[in-house]
Amino acid sequence: MRDPEKGKAGAGGHGESVRHGTSPGSRRRSRPRVSIITPQDALAFTTSADLPKIMDLVRSFCFKHNLLGDNVKSIDAIGIEMPAGSLGAKDNVKLRFDPTYMKLAAEGKI
Repeated sequence: MRDPEKGKAGAGGHGESVRHGTSPGSRRRSRPRVSIITPQDALAFTTSADLPKIMDLVRSFCFKHNLLGDNVKSIDAIGIEMPAGSLGAKDNVKLRFDPTYMKLAAEGKI
């Protein structure tokens, strides 16, 4: 939900901002959160040199917790394609980050 007076996205409609940092009252440190509010934010995230590092963390978590399925025996069994490069099996891509429409939206063309 958007707060028109503050220009921020609310977290679950409670008027809290979803930005980098930790949750209020959190006792342990958390990783920075990514906020994608505009097409420009989405384009910057998708074309970032950090995206492969982030996706490597995501796929490591998924593999470690068996979220990719019982038959997946290697972290590289499933491919992720990004503008900055690919991870895993290029012949079994299951996740693609294609900035084409984000770029058009950021340019106001759609």
